[in-house]
Amino acid sequence: MELSVVIASRDEASLARSLAPLAAHGAEIIVQSVDGAAFSAFDAGARRARGRYLLFLEGGAAIEAESLDRLCARLREEKVGIVVPTICDDAGRIVAAGRILRRTRMSRFACEIVALRAGEPFAPTAAARDVTIATATCLLVERALFEQLGGFGPRFADALGDVDLSLRALARDLRIVCTGDVAATIGPAHRGSDDPLRLAAARARLETDWCTKIDRFIAADPEVRETRAAPERYLDQRAPRRPITVFVHGRVADLENLRSALEQPGAPIDRVLWNVPSAPPALNVPIVVAAGAPTTAARAAMELRGDRAVAFLDAGYRFGAGWLGALVRELSWGSDVVAATFVSQPSAETVSSCDARASLVALADIPQHLRLDERLPLDDAVAALIAALRPCGLATRAVEARAFAPDVDREPRPLAVERDASRPPEDGLASIIMLSWNAPNYTKIALDSIRAHTRHPHEIIIVDNGSGPETTDWLRTLDDVRVIFNPTNLGFAGGNNVGIAAARGEYIVILNNDVVVTEGWLEGLIDALRRNPLTGISAPRSNRVAGAQLVVDANYADVETMHRYAAARRAKWRKTGFYVDRAIGFCLCIDRRVIDEIGGIDERFGAGNFEDDDFCLRARAAGYKIYVCDDVFIHHFGSVSFAVNKVDWQASMFENWKKFTEKWGLGPEYPVNGYQPQPAIARGFERPRDYVALPAAASAEAPAAGRRDARVRFVAVVRDESDWSDVAAFVRRFARAFDAGAEVTLEIAACGTLGAALLGERVVRLLERNGLDPATVAEIGLDDVGDALDAWLDELRPALLYRIQEGAFANGLDGLGLVEETSPSALRRIVNGLAAGV
Repeated sequence: MELSVVIASRDEASLARSLAPLAAHGAEIIVQSVDGAAFSAFDAGARRARGRYLLFLEGGAAIEAESLDRLCARLREEKVGIVVPTICDDAGRIVAAGRILRRTRMSRFACEIVALRAGEPFAPTAAARDVTIATATCLLVERALFEQLGGFGPRFADALGDVDLSLRALARDLRIVCTGDVAATIGPAHRGSDDPLRLAAARARLETDWCTKIDRFIAADPEVRETRAAPERYLDQRAPRRPITVFVHGRVADLENLRSALEQPGAPIDRVLWNVPSAPPALNVPIVVAAGAPTTAARAAMELRGDRAVAFLDAGYRFGAGWLGALVRELSWGSDVVAATFVSQPSAETVSSCDARASLVALADIPQHLRLDERLPLDDAVAALIAALRPCGLATRAVEARAFAPDVDREPRPLAVERDASRPPEDGLASIIMLSWNAPNYTKIALDSIRAHTRHPHEIIIVDNGSGPETTDWLRTLDDVRVIFNPTNLGFAGGNNVGIAAARGEYIVILNNDVVVTEGWLEGLIDALRRNPLTGISAPRSNRVAGAQLVVDANYADVETMHRYAAARRAKWRKTGFYVDRAIGFCLCIDRRVIDEIGGIDERFGAGNFEDDDFCLRARAAGYKIYVCDDVFIHHFGSVSFAVNKVDWQASMFENWKKFTEKWGLGPEYPVNGYQPQPAIARGFERPRDYVALPAAASAEAPAAGRRDARVRFVAVVRDESDWSDVAAFVRRFARAFDAGAEVTLEIAACGTLGAALLGERVVRLLERNGLDPATVAEIGLDDVGDALDAWLDELRPALLYRIQEGAFANGLDGLGLVEETSPSALRRIVNGLAAGV
């Protein structure tokens, strides 16, 4: 017998669909019933088979009988171990023309599985493609080889068995081929093994088996961009074409050439922004006149991130055919490429930066807080922005200038290939925010674990959401925690927003009160943010959490065993993890810059559910990455406040899904198996639409009693960042010179773009970074003064006033004595000398 067909059938309808086309072929048919993944059924059917070749077919997949011989012919080619057809749907669209592994960053099993050519119409071709991963939807292999490889095997019987089989075949230097002239079809009812728990467990086994051997199997495919279909499924799909805006600037050298360049057939241009003194030509694409300074206009064009790109064109150049296509190809070269540009040296592949003369920049990977510097010329501003992304691991690809403009009058200047060594960041204060809504025993457990296992500088803020007396009376006994009492329950979002508004840290940690943190937890989360500045949010793995963060083998009997388990994970998976589009809000470590750009948590979601999804989607739309740390494990009891306070968790989920889908334009049906966040992320972050304002900062302490009396006041004025740089150095020396009992103050007037509230946060962070408790140093006062500096100085008298800054200020500050020596000992000599009457 030449061929045995093993069908894993879930129901009679899918079986009938698969069997019908095979009736005309004399193959042996073996049917195995299956409930979950098909791999165990396939192994059982293979043991019954007698044919030379085995064709595995999932129920519901169909392949024409006359195609089987062509598949077998491919299998007889040299070094071919496995053959798969192109998989299509009933409408003739490609679901997968084979699959590959593509490199991703910061992951131990450093790849994702990509379905090739998904969404394209199927057109038969004699060409075949070598791929990395075969799919068991329809897979042909020689029976003897299948047995030598050990079949799909019991370790992957529940999921990803075809991935493991493919890697074992590749390890023997065998080829996996996808045919272009044979297609198998799957119907709308077809479903694979997409259970998130099974997939997470199978992925962990792949990590164990293949993490050190995977590099040789990873393929490069410039047609597929890194777009995750869903975090739980670890599948990528072919991304839609990214919209491109062309920003034309400078003075036109050849208007007809420029018009032709902007109307080339196939050039994927969505609109043209015309920042040129002369009138624009008539074009077959939308054109908008962008008046104003070039850098300012370009900055506005880049403000909306999302899945789009901006091409910068200096109108003083001439452009050859295919200029934009060349840039698009280089931009799609890999997931770490943020820009493509034209250079004069032919050997360059990766360059250090680019300018605005002929470059294409992807916006999705640029965090919202990084913008063009309006003080610089456009060329320099673009170069500075791209250079700032290099420490993030992002590259700029180069195209030879002659491919860009063969008759160019001026060639782009050579761009040197160089590497920058990034400075290690200083420690920054972390603000740990926990909500309390009754359940005080769990809050005590969480607090004790934070105290025992957190070394990074931090503050703890508990926001009580209207708890009963048992909880509030206990909270008032805490002396190492800032407690804010809300009279009523503001919900998860509202309560956390109160805490965020009061936080002083450079990192904001949203942490449930039903957790037990482990050694190194905060250090690991912050390290992930530091390693790649593109990352705006980091999150841990846990025993009880949805999706990709779940650790399925987290089995331990007690807290002590749990800590040993977490320590073993920390050692094994040190500095590894993976990116997701959304993380669960039981523990999120957020860079303060993300809060500054997108605001707080949307309070429309009430008590909770989907508010963390919403926050993550806004962060992703603003260009920030979300990273799950494999080396950070936190125990989660799970939804304790919901249970203690008798909240219907399921009803809350359904109600908030309606609010969530209305906001983001998703389908109304509740997503039992997850939803696709990419369309929402791709639209970008638009501040008027998406920003969530924080409430006014609440205080845990009594209000200040006014400015204290002092014998001496040192006076500073902050108008901009350069002033703050000088004042910050003095703050450190002042704080080391005087404690809270000294009759001296430092008074800082905010007279420009930096307000007193922002400066106050900076002062607190600066002191804590230097190991100084703000409560124990001499008073530092901050006031928003504006133009009323002389009136402000009058309020500070009759104390003796000294200014700490040189220069002329054209007001009463110029008449004050200047502190020339600012060391702590010199400052103390000034005050002690006055006290002694010197």
